[in-house]
Amino acid sequence: IDLGASYNVVGIKYTPRADGKTRGKIKAVEVYVTDDPNNWGLVAGSGTLITDPNDISDHTLLFNGKQGHIVVVRSLGEVKGGDWASAAEINVYQQSTGSCVHVGPQVTLAPKQKEGVPAGTAVTFTISVKNNDTAACSSTTFDVTSSVPQGWSPAVLGKNPPNFTLAPGATGSTTLQVTSPVSAVNGFYTVTGTATSESNSSLTGSDTAQYTVSNISPGDFTLSSSTGSTSVQQNSVSPGITITTAPTGGFNAVVQLSATSQGGGALPAGVTATFNPSSQPAPGGGSSTLTFSATAGATTGTFNITVTASGGGVNHNITISLTVTSLPAGPPSPIPQTNWKLVSADSQETNCANSPATNAFDGKTSTIWESQWCGTIAPMPHIIKVDMGATYSVSAFIYTPRQDLIKRGKIAQYRFLVSTDGVSWTQVASGTLISDPTNSDPVKVAFSATPARFFWLEADVADASGGPFTSVAEITVLGN
Repeated sequence: IDLGASYNVVGIKYTPRADGKTRGKIKAVEVYVTDDPNNWGLVAGSGTLITDPNDISDHTLLFNGKQGHIVVVRSLGEVKGGDWASAAEINVYQQSTGSCVHVGPQVTLAPKQKEGVPAGTAVTFTISVKNNDTAACSSTTFDVTSSVPQGWSPAVLGKNPPNFTLAPGATGSTTLQVTSPVSAVNGFYTVTGTATSESNSSLTGSDTAQYTVSNISPGDFTLSSSTGSTSVQQNSVSPGITITTAPTGGFNAVVQLSATSQGGGALPAGVTATFNPSSQPAPGGGSSTLTFSATAGATTGTFNITVTASGGGVNHNITISLTVTSLPAGPPSPIPQTNWKLVSADSQETNCANSPATNAFDGKTSTIWESQWCGTIAPMPHIIKVDMGATYSVSAFIYTPRQDLIKRGKIAQYRFLVSTDGVSWTQVASGTLISDPTNSDPVKVAFSATPARFFWLEADVADASGGPFTSVAEITVLGN
């Protein structure tokens, strides 16, 4: 719309068609004010005009003033969702100092849709009324009414008398209680709230919400287990527990299974729960096998585990008592070196000899790890750290010195540390390994059984010959 001159535009008034047809009545709208018909700029105002296809009353949209001689009214959709737009009249408001413009109130009914309730249930909505008059106007009194389906009990307003006297820009709210008859059938029903100016009945506004009657029970299901307790040993899997769900009362949904510590927390450290299958397809009945797996370092003790079945908005829980026991004590045996990996070594001799740190756990006593001695001599202490690839209960290690009749690097003073994560370390042994540099016999050191995935062997001060060197033919770790 070209206004023919530039104005400080503050709003529009939209009059819908009143010819008995509903096509094109604008629901959502954007308004632009500009001087350039090809570049509208930012939105000056937006909002909702028509929510009821049968509404033929005027609707006003006000916004902060914007200067321009062209007003663009952009329909974002008609009230029935079609692709048309229609208007009986569009008026444009300009800002005038001290002028009063009376417009229809803005009415909001919330929530827009309540979840289904049985017939005869009282449902409460909130109806809010905003006075959209310009600031120069005095207060206006709006009468509030409601409309419900034929045959329903009249809606009860939480305000008596049912009106609001509001200054321009002010909002008033109250409750609207709607009760369907007990004979109402399942379906969706429209509730309408309306506010009308007492001084000008053409100034009115309304909004709708949905009351849903649902007399069908969602049904339920039962949850049970073949036993209320089980146990698992470290580094093993528990016997299976049968978890059974059975739908009742028309229940028809997928049921998911899960397990947590009582209270919803994580399972004990090192313990995992597995359901096979992890869910039951609709209608939700069937059996699943629950097993618990415990790592070698799993926390021992007795724990209450909550098994939860969820589906169709219904949740049920049962409690399983789980006992995690320690690995049985037994003679330690050499831990396989197959998955061992070098974490770090302070130095290795690879220039004048083929003596990398990985030789310390290659299963060959004919190869050795040596600290750097060619050119620059690496200073003491000399340290090697190894990841064994899994957690074990370790209780001893065997140091095999070099077997080539060379005395250099045979470890004298030492420390042996272990860790489960490679970050926090615990010293489990220290002392002297070799005191006579001519001795090439393996030395076994035993200590209290300790969970470990990583070990750290450190050669301190000097070797058995008094030199700043370290050599290792093999490191063997014993455990369960």
